Amino acid sequence: MPLRRSLSLVAAPVLATSLVGQVHAHEGHDHGAAAEDVVVPALPRAAAASDRFEMVAVAESGALTIYLDRFATNEPVLDADILVETPHGSVAAEHAGDGTYRLPAPWATAPGRYDLMATVTSGHAGEVLVLNLELPA
Repeated sequence: MPLRRSLSLVAAPVLATSLVGQVHAHEGHDHGAAAEDVVVPALPRAAAASDRFEMVAVAESGALTIYLDRFATNEPVLDADILVETPHGSVAAEHAGDGTYRLPAPWATAPGRYDLMATVTSGHAGEVLVLNLELPA
């Protein structure tokens, strides 16, 4: 009797795993074809960091949107003055009112590599951040 019980304990999992591959969806449970993956290209961006600040600049439609936060806390810096050396000279970024800064960048519509230098001043803290922006063809 113990042998028969042992065999049934071994046979049950083997039988259950052999049937797993043969389970089919029945009425109301057929989910059809799998959804296609949607690929959305990311906008070109450049990032830089120092001991005090982190900056990300995103290029779109001939302008840069600049995100600036404190390195230690990731808190947005809302009171900064940002001056960016661009291919067309020094340009001051303006507060956008939503925690970001905007910078007109008509040069950012042409593909290429752009080396930018941002001087950030907030309170008594100041830093120079170097950004490398790559715009694909």
